[in-house]
Amino acid sequence: MIVRHIQDENLKSRDKLPSIDFFRRHFGCGTTTVAAAFSELRDEGVLTIRDKIGAFVLDQSVAGHAGRVIGISVFTSLASAMSHIYIVALQQELNQRGCIAKLFFSQKPPEEGRFEFSCDDFPGLVRSVKEASIDALIHFGKFDRRSMKFLSAHGIPELFCGFLADKKANCCVCDFGRILESMFDCDGVRSAKRPFAFIPPSATDILSAIFTEKSGDSTSICVTPRTRNDRFSSEIASRFASMSASKRPDMLIFFDDFIASAVLMNLALMISEDKMPGAAILMNTELTIAYPPMKQLYTWRLNIHEFAELSAEKFTAALRAGETNVGSVYYEPVYSDLSFRR
Repeated sequence: MIVRHIQDENLKSRDKLPSIDFFRRHFGCGTTTVAAAFSELRDEGVLTIRDKIGAFVLDQSVAGHAGRVIGISVFTSLASAMSHIYIVALQQELNQRGCIAKLFFSQKPPEEGRFEFSCDDFPGLVRSVKEASIDALIHFGKFDRRSMKFLSAHGIPELFCGFLADKKANCCVCDFGRILESMFDCDGVRSAKRPFAFIPPSATDILSAIFTEKSGDSTSICVTPRTRNDRFSSEIASRFASMSASKRPDMLIFFDDFIASAVLMNLALMISEDKMPGAAILMNTELTIAYPPMKQLYTWRLNIHEFAELSAEKFTAALRAGETNVGSVYYEPVYSDLSFRR
């Protein structure tokens, strides 16, 4: 942030920086933190510090402190609320670390069943890589092999962020597969006789396989719409309500809390409280969403700002160290039992 201040104020060699107290108040951090940053920049040759006088710019363009530009490619503007919040939070976290975020959006609507992308799908991305106007790339849709070779050939470090792990790639993920497995580790979910899973389209194959293995049932799965769809929620709630108690699902598994709330609230209007199924939900703590009182309600709480902070910190730390391999980094949601007990 101090380097960004130097750039924003267009300070040159021999220009004096504001005091430590100025940066402490401006950035909302401690005196020790600012002093440590000054010392690091002195050791890197960016600043010179004169006792009782202050800090002066020595070389504002030292390699490694040029305010990296990190591209962020988003494969659709129709992403879920969870994804949109994460993108905003990630930009904030990168800015806090002195980086500039540059967004690239795919202009084409996502094709059904297609979840691998090309750099050509994002207007301006290929040109930015060739012109070296971005220093690294965070991507939400996985790139095809040709695109990965293109990024590598131009020396662009990359990190995949999202909700499905890729053991072959650099990634920071809140992994739906691991979450579904942990849901079945919960006694209330594991003991359900007729579990039913609502699965996002991007994770259909992986989550279907895990659900079938854990439940022994390959049919009680529903692929959810890409975006909020009130008609879908109402129709499936009506379908469950019309079933006899002996055939109705007794545990509903959700990875989208908008859909979870809509289905459960509709269902609560159609059947009595004692006949409501239980629910296991990946819950976004950034949004306030209502649920009916339920005898069994298990949540895996995702703090998106914490997830974005983890992603930004791991990636920028690797860049500072000159590393291109971040490996696989996982954000683990916090389990809570919110079951209603009289």
